[in-house]
Amino acid sequence: MFGIDDLLDFAREVVEDVIRQITGQADIVENMVTAPVRGFVQQVVGGAWQGQGADKFVEEMNSVFIPACVDLAESLTSLNFNLGSAMDILDAADDAVNGIVNGVVDVFSSIF
Repeated sequence: MFGIDDLLDFAREVVEDVIRQITGQADIVENMVTAPVRGFVQQVVGGAWQGQGADKFVEEMNSVFIPACVDLAESLTSLNFNLGSAMDILDAADDAVNGIVNGVVDVFSSIF
């Protein structure tokens, strides 16, 4: 039979898996999107592409796209932190309830 501890263990495993997946997505944003685009911008700045189009590309990437990617990665990191904090709160509440229940059981055990 499953108890509340089993349910909390299952929830913890699910949340930890979600945190791993979100971490992976944040890494993808940085390593497969933001970093290569920064490299493209550096190539353009270095003279690989010249003219108004190149200037607009660099401006757009530096002022819109790259900051949006950084914001996304920071949001994912913040989400991970908040999920971890929520699990810590659940664990603390579970420990507190277990302490209360064990205290009540001890009192009844000493009476009977």
